[in-house]
Amino acid sequence: MEPRPRFKQGAERVDESTPSRPEKMSFAIIRQYAVLWGNMNGAGQGRFEDLDSLVRFVDELALFHFWSDVNRGRQEAGRSGEQYHRRQYIRAFFAWIEGTCFGLKQLALLSRNVQFSDAERSLLAEKSYTLTDAGGVATNAAHIKTEQNIKFAFAMYAKSAGLEYALPVREEGWACLKKSLRVRDRLTHPKLKTDLSVSDEDFANAELAHDWLNATWHELRERTIDKIMYDQGLSAEDMRKFREYRRRLDGR
Repeated sequence: MEPRPRFKQGAERVDESTPSRPEKMSFAIIRQYAVLWGNMNGAGQGRFEDLDSLVRFVDELALFHFWSDVNRGRQEAGRSGEQYHRRQYIRAFFAWIEGTCFGLKQLALLSRNVQFSDAERSLLAEKSYTLTDAGGVATNAAHIKTEQNIKFAFAMYAKSAGLEYALPVREEGWACLKKSLRVRDRLTHPKLKTDLSVSDEDFANAELAHDWLNATWHELRERTIDKIMYDQGLSAEDMRKFREYRRRLDGR
């Protein structure tokens, strides 16, 4: 029998009959994710009135809905080889990265089991503070560089689940991501015609970075969910079955 996630007032067990939306991550996964995060962080008490409120919050995060655009952009760019499609793919990829980092930080903020510093909490909320001429406090959007944002978001997401984590920046995928970031920057702020060109090497680097970041995110997600399941007292066999269940939902 597959394990039943627990949540205040009796959450339903997610099953494969849950309606799915092919253009996004399936609703089954989103609901399952909300149940797990709510179990760990007591999110049904305080910020959210019930499980459905938490599910709606998680469902709103771009983290779970932008991946199909990136995959489609990659396929069209690879198939046509046209500069337009290559540029669209690079832009979509980094838009997904931004949405993913924001989503991870929002999920981390739900944690009631981890004490974040004031500075960490402000950056998780993407806020900074300055003093006005009148001596008051003004709240501003924090501007975080992409490389730093990725490292911070992954580390804080892991910390919220009670894990220590550092992004594996010595791997080839990270180097390719940094190269692709430079391409994204010149596409966003072009000065010359050549700034709009995405070479074969640029495209190959983006694909490698894409695969690497996707695999890194999935690995961290598996680790955090396993940690939650372990903290809830599941046996090794139950955890193995639950991992298999998640892979079926994920289509992997």
